[in-house]
Amino acid sequence: MNFVDQITRFAMYKPDNPALINNRRTLRYRQFYAAMTWAEERILQAGLGPGDRIGLLFRDDMGLLIAILACGRIGVTAMPLEARSSAQEVGTHADVAALTRIVVDHAATTEYSLPVIAFASDWLDRPDWQESGADFGPARAQGGDRMFLITLSSGTTGRPVPSLRTHRHFALLIASFVSHFGRPMGWRYLCMTSFDFSASRNFCLYGLMGGGVVHLHPPLFRPEDLVAEMQRLRIDATFMVPTVIRWMLALEPPEGGLLLPDIKSLVITGATMSAREKRETVRRITPNLFEIYGTTVKTITFLLPHEIEKKADSVGRPGPDPEVYIVDERGKPLGAGEIGRVRCTVPRWPPHPSIELDTPADQPQPPHGFAWYYPGEVGFFDNDRYLHVKGRISDLIVRAGANVYPVEIEDVLMSHPGVVEAAVVGEADRVLGESVVAFVIVNQPVTAVDLRKYCRDRLVAYKVPEEIILVDDLPRTSGGKVRKKELTKRWAKSDGNAGA
Repeated sequence: MNFVDQITRFAMYKPDNPALINNRRTLRYRQFYAAMTWAEERILQAGLGPGDRIGLLFRDDMGLLIAILACGRIGVTAMPLEARSSAQEVGTHADVAALTRIVVDHAATTEYSLPVIAFASDWLDRPDWQESGADFGPARAQGGDRMFLITLSSGTTGRPVPSLRTHRHFALLIASFVSHFGRPMGWRYLCMTSFDFSASRNFCLYGLMGGGVVHLHPPLFRPEDLVAEMQRLRIDATFMVPTVIRWMLALEPPEGGLLLPDIKSLVITGATMSAREKRETVRRITPNLFEIYGTTVKTITFLLPHEIEKKADSVGRPGPDPEVYIVDERGKPLGAGEIGRVRCTVPRWPPHPSIELDTPADQPQPPHGFAWYYPGEVGFFDNDRYLHVKGRISDLIVRAGANVYPVEIEDVLMSHPGVVEAAVVGEADRVLGESVVAFVIVNQPVTAVDLRKYCRDRLVAYKVPEEIILVDDLPRTSGGKVRKKELTKRWAKSDGNAGA
């Protein structure tokens, strides 16, 4: 098998339907595949073939998507790189992922540590690839265990770690999207997030697999513009990070209506949302809200629209793979309501640096052919097997010997009507070990003193933040996750002079 062949099946029957649209051009499926055929030949002429790993340093998202699929069809493993990366960053990522070449779609003014294959910056505007014709035949490289994509973790916990997916793994991932979100037959999908966030690429491929059209849109920073554009394009599906949802919740929906009444699937992923925010989204934006919890390595749980009313404080139940557990420090599965480490299974191939391939003999062993993977969060299952995530292990605050989970405090703060978002971190304290510091974005006249009182009324005393700092924004990754290490540095630089 080859994952790209699943997209080909739909494309070859409706070659004149639009496939990709951005603010510069529209590519129909015939043109889309002609460009892919040209890119395949260009990469093969450079001496690359099955087994090679290359980095794609592209400025054009449409071109990057085409190059990823071209590599997949000839058995070359691709790793997308952020186009603005410095030569040092590219070198680090190339070393981590064992890359052999770099492909660029712009004039490279920097010396890289690897050989460079250059596509002209205007390659998608030139006629030469269109003359080659579209190859709708099966991919040259077949085999589900061939490596397809390498994705780096966001690096919020340290050095980025590569996630490796085979063609079979990627096909199963997209199949799980279809089973949960619906089959995107002819859907109009909107992508408005950077391609250095893996979910952007994954959802674009999900849209193309159903013969849909993918609108690649520059980020829309005003929520009213986003709503207007989605209505104009009659968008059927998209995914958003929670930050964008919060912007939209600041808008007033039409009287008696919804902001996005016609959307079939609105998927949130990349960071957590409070139960209140999810219910507000269903009430004011769309009832067709889905949530994914997972990492670059594994999609772990899904929360579906009909589950949100009763289970909005969870991240859903495990998907097609039921091997998800909460375990103690020795790997022993815990019962409902007991907090421990989240653990799931992943295939032993391809190997992954963060996967525990060899489990000690005195601990529960994974199923044959699988290994244990710990995404780094702690949480618990309720009696209905819905997963409740308490936060990252690295974010755990130990205050005077008691465990404090930041997400509990963040949820309380964000239940205040004047709070837009909150992020809680631990700060070294000579007496307590760690003290609790909250960074809060507000949209109403509210003080840190007000918010501390609000917390005291709803939390046990040791969870109430010692300091609450009002800020205009929070540092984030491209996927919308808050960079808590950077917040801790901000606090250290401020010498603790802000807040209450």
